Amino acid sequence: MIKFRNININYYWLSALSTIVATAVSIPIIYLIFRAINAENFVELLFRERVFWIIIRSIILILFVTSFSIVISYLLCHFLIKTNVPFKKFLTVFCCLPIVIPSYVYGMVFVDLLGPKGKLNKILSNLNITDYFPDLYGFWGAAIVLTFLSYPYVFLPLRAAMLRLDSSFEDASRSLGRGRFKTFFYISLPLLFPAIRSGGILVALYTLSDFGAVALLRYETFTWAIMTQYETGFNRIAAAILSLVLVIIAISLLGLDSLFSGPKNYHSSSSSLKSPSVEILSSKRWLIFIGICIVPFIGVVIPFIGLLYWLLRGIFIGQVFSFNLSFSTIFNSLYVSALASIFTLIIAIPIAFFAVKHKGKFSLILEKISYIGFGLPAIVVALSLVYFSINFAFPIYQTIFVLTFGYGVLFLPVAVSALKTTLMQVNQNLEDASRGLGIGYWVTMWRITIPLIMPSVLAGGLLVFLLTLKELPLTMILSPLNFDSLALKVWGYASEAFFAEAALPALILILLSGPASAYLVLKRNDIEMST
Repeated sequence: MIKFRNININYYWLSALSTIVATAVSIPIIYLIFRAINAENFVELLFRERVFWIIIRSIILILFVTSFSIVISYLLCHFLIKTNVPFKKFLTVFCCLPIVIPSYVYGMVFVDLLGPKGKLNKILSNLNITDYFPDLYGFWGAAIVLTFLSYPYVFLPLRAAMLRLDSSFEDASRSLGRGRFKTFFYISLPLLFPAIRSGGILVALYTLSDFGAVALLRYETFTWAIMTQYETGFNRIAAAILSLVLVIIAISLLGLDSLFSGPKNYHSSSSSLKSPSVEILSSKRWLIFIGICIVPFIGVVIPFIGLLYWLLRGIFIGQVFSFNLSFSTIFNSLYVSALASIFTLIIAIPIAFFAVKHKGKFSLILEKISYIGFGLPAIVVALSLVYFSINFAFPIYQTIFVLTFGYGVLFLPVAVSALKTTLMQVNQNLEDASRGLGIGYWVTMWRITIPLIMPSVLAGGLLVFLLTLKELPLTMILSPLNFDSLALKVWGYASEAFFAEAALPALILILLSGPASAYLVLKRNDIEMST
């Protein structure tokens, strides 16, 4: 009876906290519905032919970017964990760095280098071979940029899952006569599927909500159409209707995620896990090393070189006279990013625990609601919070609290996904043993569960930190008066075509993000290997 009572109490608290969080992050959806129902021509705007083709273009881009991100991430994780490729730690950090590059920065560099009037096209024109070079404007340009920027969303959770994978399962399968392909399909893939699924849904939602890359590369998706409605005609009704369609697509993606949820448990019943076996490579080691380097080279080195070129060219030709970049700008970026990561992790804990520990329709609904913000354009989230704070909580309007809360709404799925993936791999027997020794539920969680999921807590916090550093539209609208950040500096200079001056804060943003990413990956590797 006592155990039953404790379970009820724990369920009550987790369900109550999760409901509060889900309700709070639903503010943008409520705002969109309120705007849309006031539209007299709702049906006419919704069922236009243009909306249909925007849906098709968005879905095609999502499928391409998500599929290739999963394939790239699996290959990288496989070679970095299961082979003796040299410089593994360096390569692991290198592969994580594309996530720190803002899509609008990469888009500018991509167009400058590979656009119709870009530097590469000019070189090919001089050689009279432009006919052999494909046009990278439109779909292919957006797909390439988004794939090489978003694959770390899959790489990080998949790497953590692969490090914790008990290789004795694969060894047993191979000893029974199954080849590599059948072992992968029947053993490895089901065990790694939670990480692939959680990372894949983040890539899909990120692609759905991105504005910078698709706008600069002229591939019309929902975010570009929504932003156009706000900026050109300031038509909030039409933009709200388009945003509602985008919400429906996001809900459909989350529904597919639930449909392919797979088995309920992904942990080993053994008390000790066998580390992944390492395949010894001989002459192929350096060839694979070069192959791995190509992926982050495209995602990090190319935009970094482009920014550095802009900066040095501006200095050498005297274009740059002064850089209006103070220490407070850098401090503001780091300060608000740290606040956002801590706040987002706090509100993600009840959602993740409730979804894993108390599986059911109610917990599933709350979890999916928490994911929707990541699929919305940041400008929609920002405007909904402006409307809410002005009308219902004016004292907090244009404060750090509203800005931090906005980041939490946008990036909550990142933290929930990181926590949930590892929680599903925690052996329930460990918690049951602790409870059987008379230790309470919350003490067990603090002493047993939290240490086991700490690598994912750190990963989730880092991802939120990095995403907050480069977030632009929400920061522009919700930031307090006289608040400045590196992202705002980049956009301010770039919008006035001062690319040399925009390069400096962009480079600082990347350099600040790099060490944090490196520390977490290396630290997490030590924690994973020790557990």
